[in-house]
Amino acid sequence: MDLNNTDLFALQTTYMKKDITTQALCKVLNPYFVELSQDVKLALIYSRIDELDVQAVDELAWQMHVDFYDYTLSIESKRRLVKSSLEWHKIKGTPEAVEKASSSVFGNSKLEEWFEYGGEPFFFRMDVDITEQGASPENLKKLDMLINEYKNKRSWLEIIRIFLTAKGTMYFASTISSGEEITVYPWTITEVSNSINITLAIINTSIETITVYPKEEG
Repeated sequence: MDLNNTDLFALQTTYMKKDITTQALCKVLNPYFVELSQDVKLALIYSRIDELDVQAVDELAWQMHVDFYDYTLSIESKRRLVKSSLEWHKIKGTPEAVEKASSSVFGNSKLEEWFEYGGEPFFFRMDVDITEQGASPENLKKLDMLINEYKNKRSWLEIIRIFLTAKGTMYFASTISSGEEITVYPWTITEVSNSINITLAIINTSIETITVYPKEEG
């Protein structure tokens, strides 16, 4: 049954469809059932997170125990944090968790362990693209807090390398100058055709003179 298009009369048996009272009740009650079916969607919260307002997302973040949650973030970032919370809880304390959480809030991020770049044991570094968020002191502080929430306790952040791409609009214009020389030679007739409809009466005389140009000289 399609809840978006509820039809009470269609749900009745063949016998009940013949009953006048049943027909009347279905006609009167059907609009209310259609409205009720729309209200049922309100019970679906997590699956409708992209439709919820910021207040509902904030409440959902508290319910889902999102480890890092900043109420000043954009609604899009908040939704990503809430939707990913269950997955990140399963892998919390791993480089993957730190990378995914950072990428979700700030931009494309990559974590390198000390043995991958020749650093001191138990240290790691982060490469973070903050083109969309910017490199304000507040955002850098949020990034540091996020990393501490999702890293394991024995690992220590050595350095964060920030990548910032400048964006702008560039306009290019071009012009083409060209010339053309056309030489027209005297026109030469290669074919002459003539078509005419003549209606003659018995007492009429028709005279036709056809002159073809250019006239032949000599």
